Amino acid sequence: MLETFNSFKETYYLILSIIGSPVNLLAIVILIRGKCGLSSCTTRYLVAMATADLLVIITEVFLWREMRENVR
Repeated sequence: MLETFNSFKETYYLILSIIGSPVNLLAIVILIRGKCGLSSCTTRYLVAMATADLLVIITEVFLWREMRENVR
C-alpha cells in the first residue's frame, strides 16, 4: 500500500512540475511585458507570486529526487 502511494506521489510531482514550470514562466513573461491592463502594483505582486511558485516547484523536484536517491 505504501509503495502504491509513493509511486502515485512520484507521478503527481512529476506532472505538477512539467505543467507548472512552463505555465509560471509564461505568466512571468506576459506580466513583465506590461500590456495586460493591470496596475503596476498588481503586476509586481503577480510576478513575485509566479516567481516564488516556480522556485518552489524547482526546489521541491530537486530536493525530493535527492532525498529519494539517498533512501535507496
